Amino acid sequence: MSQPYPIYAPQPRTPGLAIAAAVLGFVDAASVLSIVVFVLAETSASGTNGAGVGIALGSALALAVSAVLLLGSLALLRGTGRTLLVVGAALQVAVTVALAVAVLLAMGDDPFGFADSVRGLVIGAVVVSLATPVVRLVLALQRPVAAWLTSRRAAAPVWQPETGQWVTPRRSPGTAVAVLAPVGALAVATVLVLATAPESSPAEEAAYGWFASDPALGFDPYAMDPYATDPYGLGYGPSEPMLDPDATQYADLYQGGEPVAPPTAGDQDYDEQYDAFAQSCFEGAVGSCDDLYYSTQSGSFYEWYGSTCAGRLDALTSGTCIYVPFDED
Repeated sequence: MSQPYPIYAPQPRTPGLAIAAAVLGFVDAASVLSIVVFVLAETSASGTNGAGVGIALGSALALAVSAVLLLGSLALLRGTGRTLLVVGAALQVAVTVALAVAVLLAMGDDPFGFADSVRGLVIGAVVVSLATPVVRLVLALQRPVAAWLTSRRAAAPVWQPETGQWVTPRRSPGTAVAVLAPVGALAVATVLVLATAPESSPAEEAAYGWFASDPALGFDPYAMDPYATDPYGLGYGPSEPMLDPDATQYADLYQGGEPVAPPTAGDQDYDEQYDAFAQSCFEGAVGSCDDLYYSTQSGSFYEWYGSTCAGRLDALTSGTCIYVPFDED
């Protein structure tokens, strides 16, 4: 009896290299999505701190990379191509390197070497982060994978009695939709978190913004908790400022307790590296005054500015502005 329809050879087995590359793609996509979850959780709890646009752009980029990795891994397992997986690996490498460079540049000059360990951590994190996309790229570009993809033919056609024709079945989009479901869920979560997250956390406002919000409050946030720490983690409880006479060359800038405006671009003492701290100190976030004092060179204008709490005092606090009760004479 003759065969009424053609006989098709079995599909070639998926090579282990392709399976390994696809699995690494799924793992990296899950890692990127977990980072987005962590960032959204921190943003929801601590506020955006003025970085709402950056968080939105970073989340969108991370979700896009994850989507490409998920679809690319699925396509490779199905034998329909490896282009998306290769593009995803290239994007992952580019984004990782770009973020690392941005972080290192943002750290700026560090004449005291305080940031050397942080730079080392950033470089180490980059090396670890690049391992899986590079390995995945190498696996996906191997000749056995290319030969297998080339040998893959369309799914064997099936007989349609209604039309009397052989028809190539179409793949259901259900699998792709299921794979992309986490990306869609996190995209919605990103919008909701950024729409509802506060600008800053209540704890931060209490610790650093109490003077700016209402100078009449006059309370010491560190004295509220005997186990609180100062900005350098020394574990102080209730404390008092350490005041020394101001015998510096800047003592005549004192204006009877009013804050002294920090220098602006073009002024002799202006330094862009410390301007943000100085502006925050001037506006009343006295924790920034202490940060400024500890960050600057001895004898500089900015050291004096931080030590006198933006010129509000005619004495030097030596990094203890946070303990000064400004509502008292």
